[in-house]
Amino acid sequence: MKFLVDNMLGKLSRRLRMLGYDTVYETKLSDPELVELAIKEDRILLTRDTALAKNASAKTLHVLSTNPEEQLQQVTQAYNLNTEMALTRCTLCNSPLTKIKKEDYQDQIPSKAYEFYQDFSRCEKCGKIYWKGTHIERLKNKKIL
Repeated sequence: MKFLVDNMLGKLSRRLRMLGYDTVYETKLSDPELVELAIKEDRILLTRDTALAKNASAKTLHVLSTNPEEQLQQVTQAYNLNTEMALTRCTLCNSPLTKIKKEDYQDQIPSKAYEFYQDFSRCEKCGKIYWKGTHIERLKNKKIL
């Protein structure tokens, strides 16, 4: 499942990426260009724009809340999202992550994370390093997932 998120839903795009969902965040495209891209790449268009949601010829979800956690909850319920693919995509650039040996990147990992966690991944495109901290558990505890 792939998503296209308009300029009103930047925080939602990062949360969807955190869960491992391929999520393109577009801030400069017009409404017709968003619809065209969603259709071309077979993505679900997520928008807070009522007119766009109502008139789009692409698969679209009108996101109701302004709160990012409530937005994620709405999308999760609408599409039965889960955490099976969590932390497999970069939250910044949407690229896939590659597992790494923490010893090879010790100088780039915060000392507490290095001490407490064993599994790390790195974005090959932008270099950001990830580990399974408490993010996903917090979302589960808040009943968002």
